[in-house]
Amino acid sequence: MLIDARRNALRQAQLALTLADADRLKLINKTLYDAAKTYWEWYLAHQQFQLLQEGYQLAETRFRAVKQRALLGDAAAIDTTEALITTQDRLVQLQQAEVNLNNARLRLSVFLWNHEDGSGLPKPVEIPESVVPQSVSVAHLPDDFLHNLLRRAIEQHPELLKLTTKSRQLALEERFQRSLLQPQIALNASLLSRTPQPGVGYDWTSYYSFRADNHKIGVDLTFPLFLRKERGKLRQVQLKTQQLEFAQKQTQRDIENDVQTTWNELKALKGQISIQQQVVTNQRHLLRAEQQKFELGESSLFLVNSRESKLIDLEIKLAELRTKHQKAVASLWYSAGTNPETQLP
Repeated sequence: MLIDARRNALRQAQLALTLADADRLKLINKTLYDAAKTYWEWYLAHQQFQLLQEGYQLAETRFRAVKQRALLGDAAAIDTTEALITTQDRLVQLQQAEVNLNNARLRLSVFLWNHEDGSGLPKPVEIPESVVPQSVSVAHLPDDFLHNLLRRAIEQHPELLKLTTKSRQLALEERFQRSLLQPQIALNASLLSRTPQPGVGYDWTSYYSFRADNHKIGVDLTFPLFLRKERGKLRQVQLKTQQLEFAQKQTQRDIENDVQTTWNELKALKGQISIQQQVVTNQRHLLRAEQQKFELGESSLFLVNSRESKLIDLEIKLAELRTKHQKAVASLWYSAGTNPETQLP
């Protein structure tokens, strides 16, 4: 009885502001997530470039040394060819890594803007080549982190906030449609007076001209006979509400599954990184031993290059695992509908 079309439109508009806030939060989280992924792609490209540059420098130094030994007759001439092939192959990889690094730096520059020029308009900022990404370490997450994150996701995830707001809008609409099923009562009142004539004023003393006790009061009662249209709209709103409840449950379940899946991936990547670090350490020992055998004449240049190339590949794989881990951390926050700047309960 206390709702009409205007009140319904006003409250619907007020809830629309909440929808806009949820969309804004979703857009902010998506932007931060994309920026985080782009940053770690830049980190991986930089690590690959550094490792391949180091490998190329070692191969070039070894080629010069083998060439000098071949001129002195201390090494076979064919060893210089093998050392040259390794140097050229690593040079090609280094050049491609440099291209990938430059492209990754450009993609990351899209998220950087400067507001300090005084014009009031933001301007894009390019990352200088001297700027390098920071080294990363696998962060330790407490045991109750997942529980708190899931609880916050259920309470403040933008998608769930949107569905909750739409549910409130449908509740208002259902309330308004139910009001249309009630009889429409309209009270009206008017004062009675004689029809005015042009150029003739009112005679306030005349009984028939204008008196306060001459009035008309009426009550209009309107009620449709079948209510087919009103009941149809009400049923339509009820079906939409039921459909929205199913969507809320499904969305909440999808969010919980996404968070749990990303959490499982984080734990697996943490173990893989630990194992990969041990593999890299063992490969360094193996390369050092192979170099010592080569200096004693008990090994070949091919084995040294092979061990060294294997070490570079393993170090690149370690950098890839660390990048995947950091991307999974960003994905964990994004799946929960929040960002790392938000304090968890």
